[in-house]
Amino acid sequence: MSSTPEPVPEAPAAPAPWPSPAARRLLWLLLLVAWTVALVVPIPFRDHGKSEWVAPLFTFSKFLHVSVYALLAAAVAWLRWPTGWRLAALAVLCGHGMLTEFLQWLLEDYSHRSGKWPDVGLDVIGVALGTLLTWRRPR
Repeated sequence: MSSTPEPVPEAPAAPAPWPSPAARRLLWLLLLVAWTVALVVPIPFRDHGKSEWVAPLFTFSKFLHVSVYALLAAAVAWLRWPTGWRLAALAVLCGHGMLTEFLQWLLEDYSHRSGKWPDVGLDVIGVALGTLLTWRRPR
């Protein structure tokens, strides 16, 4: 009988992250582009003050402002960027909110939308909410 210990098997290599970092960035960018288009595309009616479903639609649109920007901000954590890049991406999201509202104001005759400062505030609240839900303190 030999006193040689049995070799310890090597631990399996960690699987590659899915989706890949490049795919994550692409998905985030596609979501940002889709949201930009949704914010500046013309709405099909101009005189929308006479319909009984305007109030629920208005409330839903404000909910979307907060939730989509929260989703975009939370997705920044999913990108696994260093803190500096992450903060830059969050600043870009806040700037995006201001830019899209400016475009709505600028293109009001075309898109039948009006850019409003309160919407920028809702966008920033969404970014803050998404950040608070996903930010991890360094260890």
